[in-house]
Amino acid sequence: MNGARCRSDGVWMVLARDYVKRDLEKKSRSCTDLISVVLMRDEAEVVARAEPTDWVLHNKLVGQSPSKESSVPQVPARKSSKVRVLV
Repeated sequence: MNGARCRSDGVWMVLARDYVKRDLEKKSRSCTDLISVVLMRDEAEVVARAEPTDWVLHNKLVGQSPSKESSVPQVPARKSSKVRVLV
């Protein structure tokens, strides 16, 4: 995951870059394609609920990167969140 500072960053970058950006540029997805993203932790957290596939979603996914929030401690990989994309 080039450009990622940690695994969690990499997950968000891959979702933003490979699932949203690339398909928007190829015009294989559009704002009529809806995406939901759920973080699986002790309790599920909905990050995006039926959001249109657009540049706003791309920026939202990039903004989820934990390294962007310096006050949030990084957890070991074995305890990291799982992300599921529901299409």
